[in-house]
Amino acid sequence: ADEVQATSVQRASLDSRLSAINGKEADAEDVLERLIRRQEAAAEFYIALARMTAFHDARDTLRRLASEEIELAQELCSLANHPDDVTS
Repeated sequence: ADEVQATSVQRASLDSRLSAINGKEADAEDVLERLIRRQEAAAEFYIALARMTAFHDARDTLRRLASEEIELAQELCSLANHPDDVTS
């Protein structure tokens, strides 16, 4: 129940941001696509940093951050590709 409520809040927040971008209504699909690409790029960045560090705790933290970015990108993909499955 908490996840559904959190998803609804996220979707409402996203909807309000979409209409405010550049002072005009934005195409939701383009915005979602850009957000997904940014999150995937962030995940790749965290993985690259994890490969560079010698500290195990830092590597674990960077990999966890990458995982969170991928999870968020997956949620956005679901929102973009299956909007009817998300409860409003």
